[in-house]
Formats: sequence, structure tokens, C-alpha cells
Amino acid sequence: MSAGTYSATPEDLDAIGTKLEAQVTIVDTIKGDVDKQLANAAWTGPARDSFQSQWTESFVPALNKLNEAFAGTGKDCHTRAENTRIALG
Repeated sequence: MSAGTYSATPEDLDAIGTKLEAQVTIVDTIKGDVDKQLANAAWTGPARDSFQSQWTESFVPALNKLNEAFAGTGKDCHTRAENTRIALG
């Protein structure tokens, strides 16, 4: 593909969009599972405190940004697929 040339079929764009959007649920499940384990675990000490701090301050915000990217790009792929269908008639 030459520089400046872009190509994708509407079907591929829809498939990518659906797959990306599905990742949001997976990331949400990870966040929920870890939160539940931390809340219910009989784990105390510096290692737990360190992980809890990293989880809350770094990992959860990063996972939230990842979910925003998955959802936004997934929606964009579906929009581009529909626009391509319209353009192709």
C-alpha cells in the first residue's frame, strides 16, 4: 500500500469495531475481579499496600483509558463502515 492510501471493507470495519467494543467488557471484568479480591482478601502488609496504591492510582486509570479507546475506536469503525456503505451505494 502506498503512503496516503487507505483501504478497508465495511465488513472488516464492523468486525474490528465489534471486537474492540467487546474488550470493554473484558477489561471491566478484570477491574471488578481485582477490586472484589482486594476487598475480600485477608491480605495485609506493605506488599498489599503497594499493590493497592498502584492499582488505584495507576492501573485502574490506565484501564479506564484503554476502555475509552476500545469503545471510541469501535464506534468509529462502525461509523466508517456505514459511511463506506453509503459511499459505495
